[in-house]
Amino acid sequence: MSQRAHGLHHHLRFATAAAHSNLERTLATRGYFDTRDGYIDYLRRFHAFHDEAERFLDAGRAGQFIPDWEERRRAYLARIDLQTLGESAPLPAAPSGLLPRLSGVEQVLGVAYVLEGSTLGGAFLLKQLAPLGISASHGGSYLASYGNERGKMWQKFLATLEEAHSHVQAAAVASAALRAFNAARYFLTEASCVRAAPNVASTSSAAMTSTCAIMPGRAMTPGVEVATSVVAASAAAADLAPPAADQPPARACSMVA
Repeated sequence: MSQRAHGLHHHLRFATAAAHSNLERTLATRGYFDTRDGYIDYLRRFHAFHDEAERFLDAGRAGQFIPDWEERRRAYLARIDLQTLGESAPLPAAPSGLLPRLSGVEQVLGVAYVLEGSTLGGAFLLKQLAPLGISASHGGSYLASYGNERGKMWQKFLATLEEAHSHVQAAAVASAALRAFNAARYFLTEASCVRAAPNVASTSSAAMTSTCAIMPGRAMTPGVEVATSVVAASAAAADLAPPAADQPPARACSMVA
């Protein structure tokens, strides 16, 4: 049966299965949900990724392709959680340079696929965090995104994917999703998250803040319409290559489905 007959979601699940598994393993070994400080580090890092991705989608006019795009913004929830936990609101991080070059609807759908899939394991993670005093109403609003509507919102997004399937290139959507996975992994593992010094001059209320910066030596191009560097392209080819056709689809986990 052809990929088109299977549907765009089916194609994306298979094409991103290896990247999904890699990110799952990363989360399992970093201990982000074992301590309060670890969770705060997670929020800083994933806020940086999510904020960059939302800016990318805004530049790609996501609202034209995803009807309920405004309802799907979630980076602000991570900012609220950080403040609830006594942390300063983070400033926008330096761009990773790893998201795809923005050229059309395929890039928008691919990046949005990774963001939307990341909601699916929120309830499970909140249970892990309960012993730390984290809940949907206290420091866990980002993980609790959509609340009881989580499944419904996911199904609505899948319907958007399938409506677009007849006029997009599935391989291009998958390629964009792989770039988004790579950016997420970068922010969770390589980005240097630092706290600004209290005496840093600022005209905003976020003078004392947490943010993620590009590690020394990483090539970076300003703006959202960035071409992935040769290094990033090599990493994507080596580590995020689509699995063989007989590999089972990725599981819905704490990050992406």
